[in-house]
Amino acid sequence: MVNVMARLECSTTSNCVNSTALGGLPPLRYSGSAEQGMAHLRATLAAFEDARIESADALSVTAVFTTRMGFQDDVEFVFNPSTQHIHFRSRSRLGLFDFGKNRSRMQMVSERFAQNAQR
Repeated sequence: MVNVMARLECSTTSNCVNSTALGGLPPLRYSGSAEQGMAHLRATLAAFEDARIESADALSVTAVFTTRMGFQDDVEFVFNPSTQHIHFRSRSRLGLFDFGKNRSRMQMVSERFAQNAQR
């Protein structure tokens, strides 16, 4: 898991937010199996018309969110089945500042994920 945490680090917090650093956001929490958590995550991402899943395996998902202005942000989700957490990192591909877009988006993703997980 240490290797995964290093992969989710933000080199700068002005265009990136994650669930592994002080000052970041909490990880997503799911109950049941990782497969159930994955289904909830996929359903959550499908609700965002600006999101596209680029790749996925049993314990991770890589998605791209495209803003109205055409900017793209990479979001990586990594499952930890032993704690039933999904850690993430969302960062802008370009520029040093995102004006809080990644943080606000991941707060919305977290809220919708929690709603989907309760169903």
